[in-house]
Amino acid sequence: MEHKLRVIIKLNIDHASATVQITGCLTPRGCQALLPLIIRTQGLSRSLAVQVDLSHARHIDAEALHSLEAYSITGTVAADPHLRITSPAHLPTCPALKHSLNVL
Repeated sequence: MEHKLRVIIKLNIDHASATVQITGCLTPRGCQALLPLIIRTQGLSRSLAVQVDLSHARHIDAEALHSLEAYSITGTVAADPHLRITSPAHLPTCPALKHSLNVL
């Protein structure tokens, strides 16, 4: 199955905050594509509070979430207290994987 990363970036009109909303699949490969988008969003303003919202993601790979959390702590731009990650308590499993397990 092909995992598709779907990203919507919402910038508050007063440029005080932005939300990077994920509605697709967050995999390690997708995380590598997501990080530059987060960095570019952070670069819009020094005081911009950026929230990465994973609450509507279709599938979240634990390894990708750990990479994202590690970035939020160390950051390649700077360790930024304005970066926050919101994720569900239980990571959603890929629907294709669920389907293949039911077929077996």
